Amino acid sequence: MNKVLQDFIHEMEFLKTYIKLQKKSYSNYFRSSSRDEDIVLLPIAKIKQFDFNSYIISIYGAYENFIEQILSEYLKKLCTIVSTFSQLPEEIQKNNLVKTMDIIKKLEYPKYKHLKSDYLIEILHKNMNENHPHLNIDAFKSHTANFKIGVVESYFSSVGINNLSKNITNYSPLKDYLESEYTDYQTLKNSIIFSKIDTVCDTRNGIAHGVKSIQLLGETVLNEHIDFFVLFSKSLSNMLNDYFLDILFSLQATVFSPMHVFQKNIVCFNTSGINLNNHSQILIKRENGKYPKHFNLNILEIRKDNNPTDTINGGEPIDISIKVNGEVNKKVSFTIVNLT
Repeated sequence: MNKVLQDFIHEMEFLKTYIKLQKKSYSNYFRSSSRDEDIVLLPIAKIKQFDFNSYIISIYGAYENFIEQILSEYLKKLCTIVSTFSQLPEEIQKNNLVKTMDIIKKLEYPKYKHLKSDYLIEILHKNMNENHPHLNIDAFKSHTANFKIGVVESYFSSVGINNLSKNITNYSPLKDYLESEYTDYQTLKNSIIFSKIDTVCDTRNGIAHGVKSIQLLGETVLNEHIDFFVLFSKSLSNMLNDYFLDILFSLQATVFSPMHVFQKNIVCFNTSGINLNNHSQILIKRENGKYPKHFNLNILEIRKDNNPTDTINGGEPIDISIKVNGEVNKKVSFTIVNLT
């Protein structure tokens, strides 16, 4: 999901630079218009309108692609950690049939030309009859409306991520922004918190349908809208990662609580007979109401009987200590995730 996020951020940075360059070009227009009859025929107001339309379409296009791609990456990651279809979130299981059948009806659309009905039906059959976890992800990516905040909320609820507009405000950097802008942002309506997203969506829709009275936004205000989209995208990525780690945590057979914590990064616990090594990670679940609720830490050192070791190979439960690359307290619960 990181690459999807970084691609979107870079696109927004490029667009802001382009907007700045275009604004500078207007002064050159006035100088050249006196010498070029074709330019004289095109009012500067019309040029600004065309430029503004392209900015809005570019913002929305990149944003729509980001939403589609980050949902896709989230689902791909989920499918790598479950062993059966029934382990996927309940909403995915419920919506799988309807969404697959719906996309089969749209295969003549250019964006779905790469899909084949036989393949889609084969995957659906494996889901329903063989409990296979591989999904028709394109079916869940499909949508028919502009991604105003209400549509985004519905879009992600189909894969088990509910109340997005409320929950995303718990994640930085959007949370930090809202705390700096409003005294009590948690009481605000979505129409206020996400007004910049809905404004761009509505404006893009107006442009697409030839509305003549499109209100232009100045460079400063337009950049503020772009910055909000970046804040939103970062927080959405952080929230999806938290949801993913929550599911990963729930799939682990053994959950630990620290017996002792020293120097905030040395954790003592009983192995309960599990395997771990220096390539393992600990997946931590916080119980203090802070977000994100889950995070990974790398194991820097394992000690058994106060002697360093690279590997613990199951067997009898023993007391060990591990040094990790971040702070831990005794109130967390954690599990071991073996990456190799």
